[in-house]
Amino acid sequence: MALHGNDRDACRKTFWSTGQGDGNIGRSNSLGCMSRLDREIARLAQVTEHITEGEVRVLKQRMLVERLRVDNHDTKRAEQYLDLLNQILATWLQHRDLVETRMALLTTTESLGHHGE
Repeated sequence: MALHGNDRDACRKTFWSTGQGDGNIGRSNSLGCMSRLDREIARLAQVTEHITEGEVRVLKQRMLVERLRVDNHDTKRAEQYLDLLNQILATWLQHRDLVETRMALLTTTESLGHHGE
């Protein structure tokens, strides 16, 4: 369902009059009013944030493993945790690819004049 004219205006009024226009993209009840492309854009922002946080965690864990190794400590559990962090990060990267693919399809569909949802 694409929002046109009065529907879009009503959606905006509901969004702003309920105090939901506070910058919390993707976290308010207004998602139903957002276009499919807008929802994917919000998802992409959220996924990108998760990826950035995951990359920081992986880097910190790698540094910890190296410190443990240099100090002649057992690194088995730290390496297992690092492997788990890398798996989670890989999942987020795959999810980002899916979101980007959906965005490309929606953009193509909209450019062809198909506004249905």
